[in-house]
Amino acid sequence: MQSDSALRAITNRLTVTPVDDLPRVAGFLAAQLANCALEVLFADTKVRDNSVAAHKLKTRISSLLQERSAAGRYTAVVLIKAVIDHGGVNALRASESWARGLLNCLNKPDPVALKVLYLATLTRTFCLAQDDPTLLRELATPLLPSFIKICLGLLRPSDISNGGSETKSVPSPLLDPVLKCWIQLLPRQASIFRPSLDQITMFCLESIGNSDTSVQSGALASELLCLLLSSAPKNTFTQEWTRMASNIIESAHVTASQLFRAVIEEHEPNNPASQTIPWKENFAKEPKSTEHGRFGFRSWSGIYQGSNRLTALLSWLACLISTLTPLPVAAPIGALVDLIARLMGVTVPDSKGDAGNSLRFHKEASREEKEELGLILPKIHMACLHLLQATWCTYRQALLPVQRTVANQIFDLFDNMCWHSGVRYETYRLCTTVLADIDLLNLSMRQAGFSRLIEYCCNDLKAEFAGETPNASGTARSTQIDLKPTMTPGKNLQILSTTASVADRSDTYRAAWKLLPELLKECPASLTPRQLRSEMERVAVLLDHEDAILASVINPVISKENKSTASLLPFLARSKTDSTALEALLRPRMPLVQGADIALSEKSTDHISSDVDEEEDVQHHGGDIVPPLGETLDDVTNGDSLEVLAEENSLSKSMMTDQMLQMTGVQKRPFDNIDSGAEEKSPSLNEDTMERGTKRPRPTADVPGLVMEAEEARDDNPILKPSGNEDFEATSMTAGIRDLKGKEPEHSAPSSRPQTSDAEESDSSDSEIPAIDPGFDTDEEEELE
Repeated sequence: MQSDSALRAITNRLTVTPVDDLPRVAGFLAAQLANCALEVLFADTKVRDNSVAAHKLKTRISSLLQERSAAGRYTAVVLIKAVIDHGGVNALRASESWARGLLNCLNKPDPVALKVLYLATLTRTFCLAQDDPTLLRELATPLLPSFIKICLGLLRPSDISNGGSETKSVPSPLLDPVLKCWIQLLPRQASIFRPSLDQITMFCLESIGNSDTSVQSGALASELLCLLLSSAPKNTFTQEWTRMASNIIESAHVTASQLFRAVIEEHEPNNPASQTIPWKENFAKEPKSTEHGRFGFRSWSGIYQGSNRLTALLSWLACLISTLTPLPVAAPIGALVDLIARLMGVTVPDSKGDAGNSLRFHKEASREEKEELGLILPKIHMACLHLLQATWCTYRQALLPVQRTVANQIFDLFDNMCWHSGVRYETYRLCTTVLADIDLLNLSMRQAGFSRLIEYCCNDLKAEFAGETPNASGTARSTQIDLKPTMTPGKNLQILSTTASVADRSDTYRAAWKLLPELLKECPASLTPRQLRSEMERVAVLLDHEDAILASVINPVISKENKSTASLLPFLARSKTDSTALEALLRPRMPLVQGADIALSEKSTDHISSDVDEEEDVQHHGGDIVPPLGETLDDVTNGDSLEVLAEENSLSKSMMTDQMLQMTGVQKRPFDNIDSGAEEKSPSLNEDTMERGTKRPRPTADVPGLVMEAEEARDDNPILKPSGNEDFEATSMTAGIRDLKGKEPEHSAPSSRPQTSDAEESDSSDSEIPAIDPGFDTDEEEELE
């Protein structure tokens, strides 16, 4: 009922509000539609009572979609998007007319932002229709070819004039939105895109080869080209993929040869067929491409355009490697590593001009070309590192034979280009991925390059944390971070680290933040000098880096005496008290702390078990025995369980057990003089025991001669002989001779108590035995008198 009233209110608002004012309330109305039960409202308009409200809303949206003004179409597309997102299958079945209306709106001269909304709504409709075969047959399959054709018309470049008779062609402003829509739809409907495969490929290649295209547009075009391989004819995917990879690598080599013409390269390709024949270069002209190449790209001229073409090819190759393939393909890893080695081998000479690091140039090359080449080299190196990371993430185990080569390439490049922040950023990202998979001890790499990486990682973290600009020189600098006197590491580190979150820092800082824990966790101590290890731990503590401190704790440095050095565990325990990982790390090292109830319960259990052991010893030696604890407590509690009593009195079970023991007054006879046969005096028994008395055991009538055997055993045993007050002592010494389970023992002492029947014995209990009055005159005393 609430949904019906809300739907009627929305429809009324759409009707009474002027069309030009509807865009102001379109967002509010779309939010209210999302809170309605749209799937139920659009279920069946012929049966349900709310069919009138749903029909009015659908009719009003359709009329707004056909408005002449852009305000009405904007309101309509916003409401259609809300209904499709929250209406489920029922709303999709009712949206066929809306989809056709949106296709017609794409051809109208609407603003670019409004056409982006049309594209997003149609793409969402086609994607949701893939889950239902009926919708796929009735909605997506008929309308998607028209959508592709209209989008191809939107991708046509625009011609603008330069103020004179010349015009310049610029990419369409809808290039990125259209490419994004195709990227979402192509994996689901590859066969529908097959008729338009050539046209889409031409637009994508034009975007990659055009130097005026943005980096984002080139990346989207590369991704779409990789997905278009799935639309290739049957059983030709593997061949198309291999051919595309080979063509990209070959085009990159050709572009690099023109771009690095001023450099005397020392790289020797692994494949002799790929060696180029040297020719006489004309250094009087700018470097340029001599042919269109394998893909028919536009020709480029100059160092800058050549670097853009080379980085675009490397990005395309990285995307091709990262894209999932439906069939296994043969990746040219050797040619890929060879290309990366060639491009990363050309580095900018350092300021000192060392012969080992300086490049050799041709004498004919101009100074301007050399300087411009040094300016664009970091961008090429960043693209190479990105390609290497994509290759490593895709073919981890397949790169095992070339791990040493890849590691040396990374650290050699960083040793020469560490002054550039972009190169450091890509190196940090790559090392974070690589360190978990390689064994640094078996790589035989130069330790100086690895130590330089650690040093710069710490300096980047300290420099930006202290609010300083990173050092632009080739040598690393040490940044000092001093805490204020009022700040203590354990109390104020959280405040220091949260002044600016890691997400608000630069890309280089975030990459170094992720690399530091990997360095502490994966790097062996032999490759990390003690000074650098201390520096990493110091930075982790100062920045309150929980992951880095935890990695340092679980991977300690072992000294020559096989002893671990000082640990950062106190800092971790002080600053991260609520961490689950810290609890898991500390609990095995801490002793078990018992609560008061647990300790009291164990103490009572030990007391009871010791009583049972003493009773067994007394029975073995023939001494005094008290009634079993279970029967004594049952007598006191009148059959109620200890749990019930404890709950009623708000006490624990162990405390209730102690109180029951005190109420029963159970005590043992001391066995100090039992071997000497000394007579125990009555003061050894407390008054409660004397008042309560003891129960004399009854002889078993079913066993003949049992009484005589007990008397003979008593006469032979000096401990059981009566002396003095024979009747009382015999009664107290032979009271309760039975085992802990309440059974009669094999031998019981004689008793002057008359024998009773089995019925009387079964009905008797300890609580029915009257207490013995010590002052009462017995029959034996009367005889003595």
